[in-house]
Amino acid sequence: MINSKINNPVKINKKNLYITVVVVLAICLITSLCKTFIDVEGTFINDIIPPVVALILSVFAIYIAKKYIKSDFGFTLVNKGPAKLYWLMFVIVWIIYTVFLAIIINDGSASQNIFESNINIGVILQAVMALILSGIAEEVLFRSFAMTTLDSAFISESKNEYEFLGKNYKYNYLTSTAVSVSSVLFALFSIKMVLYPIVININIGQILVLLVMGYTYGYTFYVTKNIFNSMIMNCLIKISPYIAFGFVSLFLR
Repeated sequence: MINSKINNPVKINKKNLYITVVVVLAICLITSLCKTFIDVEGTFINDIIPPVVALILSVFAIYIAKKYIKSDFGFTLVNKGPAKLYWLMFVIVWIIYTVFLAIIINDGSASQNIFESNINIGVILQAVMALILSGIAEEVLFRSFAMTTLDSAFISESKNEYEFLGKNYKYNYLTSTAVSVSSVLFALFSIKMVLYPIVININIGQILVLLVMGYTYGYTFYVTKNIFNSMIMNCLIKISPYIAFGFVSLFLR
């Protein structure tokens, strides 16, 4: 169904690779500092400031990178590769995931401090908005910036041929190596760091899940070179628990 043909091995531009990794880690560290030190009364402000800071820094990084890399960084409304089948597969998986969450919530197995029946609707909307901002910031940083700049770090001397459902697509697709590296950075972003005192909380299960999710989002961007596809996917996954909770509240209780 899908065949990728690369005639020559990929060469590594170490300078671009190191710059990309350092910039991504710096933005992640600044975001962690925001979570650690910003303590404004009201959870909405606490939740919304880190993704906004990450988004601003990521856009600035893209602005600088555009001076050296000729790319739209995925900010286009046109898919430059097949997207319908990927969306179909994602929607099926997303529906199954959301229904699974709804079943857990309806059985009363979900954490009560998150899914309380008397929770204010305004609080839910604020949480959903913070999650959407977080999803947007993650995609701009890890896919739009990181994958595009990593693509300039992994150089192939030949053009990539991409065959999908019998059709050949001869676009300059991002390499699978760039997808993998950005997915690892995305997963490491989940590590919680508190500087005073120094505490590093590593959740191996969460990292593995984020590796899979990061590769899914990254591969979608790899194929379509349209950041809005992976952005919508990320946001849908993040707000799935609230969609499931709303469905249970409206129809099953």
